[in-house]
Parts: sequence; structure tokens; C-alpha cells
Amino acid sequence: MIFLIGMMGSGKSTVGRELAKALDYSFIDTDSVIEDRYMKIHKLIKREGIDVFRDIENQVLKDIVATSLSQKIIIATGGGIILRRENREVIEKSSKKIIYLKNSIDSLIRHLQSDNLSKRPLLNTDLNNTLTHLLSERSELYEGLATFTITCDHLNKKALVEQIKQSLLA
Repeated sequence: MIFLIGMMGSGKSTVGRELAKALDYSFIDTDSVIEDRYMKIHKLIKREGIDVFRDIENQVLKDIVATSLSQKIIIATGGGIILRRENREVIEKSSKKIIYLKNSIDSLIRHLQSDNLSKRPLLNTDLNNTLTHLLSERSELYEGLATFTITCDHLNKKALVEQIKQSLLA
């Protein structure tokens, strides 16, 4: 079981799919599971609030781990999953392969500007300041949980997958 953690827009889902293919692992994205079970995340947060979303995220994480413990699987997590201590503990107890995809603010902005930002409820019109705030709040948690940190800023998808594979083999 390999976890990918990092900010929204860091490439967890995209890289996770490619890494799973390269390693012949299964792939699962916690955000996709939430959307399959409930509704689009931006609608869920708007309708129920961030705390209810975090509760659902926690339950989905525990469900995925419980059903995947002996499997070869890559799990891409939501960017804020590390905010809850219980989630960090579940991840840490489940795997010794936790990869933080670290990106600069500029890199995150480039990735996110191609998204429909209305579907990113934690972002507002001041993308730079919002991401700076979120990253300052989260970076220590990402780094504390990660067994490997991969700096992604100047790597394409293929190079990222190769670097992650090398880290896992080391």
C-alpha cells in the first residue's frame, strides 16, 4: 500500500494512475470514492459544510484501508486529509510508503489554473494568497508524515513516476 499526499493540484491523482500502471498496482483516489458514494465534493462542502466533508473523508479512508491492507495499491488522498490526526495515524499505521508530492506555489497555481476553480471550494479568487496560507498550514504535516518527499516543480509526469519508483526501491 502506497499513499500519495500533497496539496490540491500537486499531481497525486495523475501521477498515482501512472505509477499504478508502472508498478502493476491498483489505484484509488479518496476524492473519487467520496464523489461516487455521495456527490461532487464542492457540492458536498457547500451543502453540508467542511466538517461533515472531513468526517466523510475520514470514513472513506478507513474503509479503503480496511479493504486494501494486503493489496498492491496506490492511494491518492485529498489535499486536506492530513489535517486530522486520526487520518495521519491511519495512514502511518497502514503503510511505510507515504510519498509527499511537494510543489512550489507557482507550480500549484499553474496546475490549478487549468481547473474549474468553482469546483475547488477552499480556493477563492486570490489563488496565490490562499495557496500560500494552505501550504503554510499543511507543509509541516505533509513532511512529518511522509517517508519520501519528491519535489515536483521541474519534473514531467514520466520523470516523477521514475523518481518515485527509484525512491521506493532505495
